Amino acid sequence: MKILSLMLLSLAALLFAPQAYSATVSANFTTSVTLTSKCRVKSGSDNQTLSFGTYEGFSGSAVSATSINIDFECTRGFGAAPTVAFDTGTDKASSAAGSTATGEGVVAGLRYTLAVTAGALTAGSAATTADIGTPDTYRYTVSGSMPAGQAGTAGVASTQARTLTITY
Repeated sequence: MKILSLMLLSLAALLFAPQAYSATVSANFTTSVTLTSKCRVKSGSDNQTLSFGTYEGFSGSAVSATSINIDFECTRGFGAAPTVAFDTGTDKASSAAGSTATGEGVVAGLRYTLAVTAGALTAGSAATTADIGTPDTYRYTVSGSMPAGQAGTAGVASTQARTLTITY
C-alpha cells in the first residue's frame, strides 16, 4: 500500500509539474564595410636586376637588357587599369604616366633607354565563405637598350636604382 501511494504521488507530481516549451525568435541585422582600394608589389617582384650584361666601349651594336616582370596585386574590380611611370632625378628621365612608359638613364657613363608594356591583367577570384579570394594582378614587363658606339666612363657606378610606380 505504501508503494502504491508513493507511485500515485510520483505520478501526480509528474502530471502537475510545470511544462518546459522551446521557442525561437530572430533578429535581423546588416553587415557593412568601407573598402579602401589598394595595390602592392607582389612578393618576389621587387628588387630585380635589369641586366645589360657586358658592354664593350665603342660597341658596334646596341645591347639589349634581359627583360624583367614586375607584378602588382590590387583590389579586385578597378574601373580602369593603373597608369605607370619610371622615377626621375639625376641621370634619370621618364615619359608622362600612361598605360605604357619610357625612361632614360646613364650608368657607368653609358646612356640607356627603358620601356614598360601595359599591365596585363590577371583577374582575381572573389571571396567566398570557404576562401578569402585572390587579388587582381597587373604584370608589367620592363625592357632596356643601350645604343651602340658609346665610350662609357671608367671608375663610376655601374648600377643605378630605378623605380616603377603605378597610380590607381
